[in-house]
Amino acid sequence: MRNLKNLSLCVVMLVLLAAVTSLAVEYEIVDLSTLGGPSSEARGINNSGQVAGASYTVSEDWHAVLWNESGSMQDLGTLGGIDSWTEGINDLGQVVGASYTASGSVHAFLWADGVMEDLGTLGGTGSTARGINDLGQVVGWSKTASGDRHAFLWTAEGGMQDLGTLGGNYS
Repeated sequence: MRNLKNLSLCVVMLVLLAAVTSLAVEYEIVDLSTLGGPSSEARGINNSGQVAGASYTVSEDWHAVLWNESGSMQDLGTLGGIDSWTEGINDLGQVVGASYTASGSVHAFLWADGVMEDLGTLGGTGSTARGINDLGQVVGWSKTASGDRHAFLWTAEGGMQDLGTLGGNYS
């Protein structure tokens, strides 16, 4: 009787193991390459398989990039400075992040249809875009004229809007 119990237990365990194995998700690791520099990183992916990230160039500047499912990598450029990086991508292929400007400030950007647009600041010295939805609304943070760091919402219609704070100087 004991052997029958052990055999039944073994059969149940084998069935469960087979069920778990059949539920396993298979992944493929893909080398996204670089812009000629030593490394790159992925920061976001959309439902079309486009990947937003950044890569070192041959001169070891850090540039925002967009990888397509076909394996091609596009250098998104900068806002006139040496470095840029991404923070998010939506399902329309619009990319957001930040870039150094020619004056050395860091500004939030929106890249769409081959053009990197400077989203500006809330009057301060820097900003970074952190995310974008499929309506093209961008969120992030910016320094104000007084040097405080505030959350913002940017839209094509309204530009950068200060979301304020919950009573303090920072949001």
